[in-house]
Amino acid sequence: MIKNILLVRPPARLSIDFGGSFRKDYGGHELELGLLYIASFLEKQRMRVSFIDMTLYNDAEQRLVDILQHSNFDFIGMTAYTNSITTANRIAGLIRQYSKAKIVVGGAHASALPVETLAMFKNFDYLIYGEGERPFSDLVIGRDIPDIKGLVWRQTGTIIQNPPQEPIEDLDSLPFPARHLADVGRYIPIPSNYYQLPSTGILSSRGCPYQCTYCGRTGSRFKNRVKFRSIANVIEEIKSCMRDFGIHDFRFYDDVLTAPKERIMEFCEKLLHEDVKITWNCYARVDTVDKEMLLAMRRAGCRNIKYGVDFGTQKWHVKTKKYTTLEQAEETINSTKKIGIAAKVSFMIGMPGETADEIKKTINFALKLNPTYTTFNIFTPLPGSQLFDEAKRNKTLLSYDYDEYFNKKGKILKDQLDLPILEKSIKEAYKKVYFNPRFFIHRIIHLMKNPCLPEIKMLFEGFAVIIKNKFFISL
Repeated sequence: MIKNILLVRPPARLSIDFGGSFRKDYGGHELELGLLYIASFLEKQRMRVSFIDMTLYNDAEQRLVDILQHSNFDFIGMTAYTNSITTANRIAGLIRQYSKAKIVVGGAHASALPVETLAMFKNFDYLIYGEGERPFSDLVIGRDIPDIKGLVWRQTGTIIQNPPQEPIEDLDSLPFPARHLADVGRYIPIPSNYYQLPSTGILSSRGCPYQCTYCGRTGSRFKNRVKFRSIANVIEEIKSCMRDFGIHDFRFYDDVLTAPKERIMEFCEKLLHEDVKITWNCYARVDTVDKEMLLAMRRAGCRNIKYGVDFGTQKWHVKTKKYTTLEQAEETINSTKKIGIAAKVSFMIGMPGETADEIKKTINFALKLNPTYTTFNIFTPLPGSQLFDEAKRNKTLLSYDYDEYFNKKGKILKDQLDLPILEKSIKEAYKKVYFNPRFFIHRIIHLMKNPCLPEIKMLFEGFAVIIKNKFFISL
């Protein structure tokens, strides 16, 4: 029997840190690939699937109501990160006023805290943890609820968590994300995340082999396993995006695209051999790249690499099981810039037990690295991470209000420096980095050698945000 499915991406709260302020003021919308993978999986089984991305519209709730009033759905699926789980529950309550459909929630937050999420948020009927394609499909086709792996459900006042779904080993067997359900032209990332429009996100793997204690993936969905699509399959998706949507710019969402080296080298070689002319950017660790790889990536169209350097003291690289070194960071950032790829580096401050002196060392290290882009964020313990679990056990977690995590009114952890100190440190960090003459020189040289309108836009709009938030004021 054909079922009618609606997939909903709810709005999210943006952090009050610099990055959130920038996105709020200047936009930055990217495709939700998780829902679109589920959509294509269901369509392959002849289900009718609709999709609404509520992050795109100022009148998103009215648009959703209009859809609900003109269609009858059997199931409505929602995805949620920690910064959108509270809003997702509220939207689910709105849906109940207009639809008798069963409401299913999945995504990163649901995978990290399956039972807790369904217990805390009453408007969801079911929760899926882990990869969503098979459990959602089993639910839609009417398989017996107790037999659906990866499902959490309610029964007479109790919450039951079924055993986990086995991972999908052959990722090539999955149909490409259903981009035809989305208005791809409306997705314009922040300027540092694309080189030309239209642009889209893409995934060549699932999972991460590393065990950083602050990462929400460490203890949840993929258990430090990585599964790879074949390079041929990835390039076929790229070609389909070029052919069907006129997309020639791609942002790889893989946690670490650059490991193993043999795979990224094969990818670059095949792009060149098949004359696939695209621009792209990705995430990488500083200990997974070398000059040979960077040169190959640059020739194959890579324009931007995002590195999580995170800390300016070796102590915190070890303490968080990051296990990269400051020397590796310096060498990699310098090599990336010299080869002509923009280096975007992120840092965190406010770790549990971190001192003001250690924060200053992180800021000074960012100044020393002088990346093409730099972002600083106040640490938030993400559900699913080892640090979140430790904070729960040690009773140092001050709030389970997940909106508070991203609209901070005070510190989230007992052993964290007070919020005013951290906010002042963020301002000091941006002031030092972006008003540094070396930064101006590097950016001008980079743009002269690699002219790019989005990067020029990023430069001017970034300074507008800095001025608006008074980062230039003496502290």
